[in-house]
Amino acid sequence: MQRTTRTESAVLRGLVALLLALVAACSTTKSEPEGEWATAQLEAPSGEVLWNVAMLALAQYQFPRGTETDPNTMTIETGWKIELSTFRGQGWRKLAVVKLEDLGAGMWQVDVRVKKQTNEAIVRQTDLSYAKWEWADDDVDHARIILQYIRSSLLVSG
Repeated sequence: MQRTTRTESAVLRGLVALLLALVAACSTTKSEPEGEWATAQLEAPSGEVLWNVAMLALAQYQFPRGTETDPNTMTIETGWKIELSTFRGQGWRKLAVVKLEDLGAGMWQVDVRVKKQTNEAIVRQTDLSYAKWEWADDDVDHARIILQYIRSSLLVSG
């Protein structure tokens, strides 16, 4: 009788250790990082022109049109731009967010953020249905490129 109790106790301790390991593994999954924005104050002839230039910039860099695009709040959120790779952690997807704020007198605050996730799948990295997306740092360089495209387009049209 004593042996059965010791065996059950060892199994129970093993299960508790396994449960703690699983909880620790789940808590290490990265959450969405705090946003890193590229910002500028730009002069634009109108909000409509700035909106169209921002939409053109996102299309130029092949971001798909998203469902969170709202001209009333002057906020654009694209769909995910995806590039898969045969190596773990090298495939990624990016989502761009552009916020436009009227400062008055033809001046606008333009904020651009490019969120990024990497594919951490171990098998079938090029099969989107097997992708395991984990948050990565924002792609600030890509955000700056989009912002510069907007700035340059306004200079040409103005």
